[in-house]
Amino acid sequence: LGDKIEKDLTFVAQFDGAEPPLEGVKRGQAGDERGKVDMVTGATISSRTVILIINNTLERLGPLLEYEAGQ
Repeated sequence: LGDKIEKDLTFVAQFDGAEPPLEGVKRGQAGDERGKVDMVTGATISSRTVILIINNTLERLGPLLEYEAGQ
């Protein structure tokens, strides 16, 4: 997973414009849905953990980000 999140530009690109909360789906099932991201085949636990970290961080920082945007 570490290599994929750094070097696989297709994998990384799916997070551009994604809208939280993110939901991990099997590869190829995300389509154009902005909250769905393809999980890494063979790394389900790692993929779920990364998605959980992202969702939890955005939940905690969301109010701060909204406040900053309003400044």
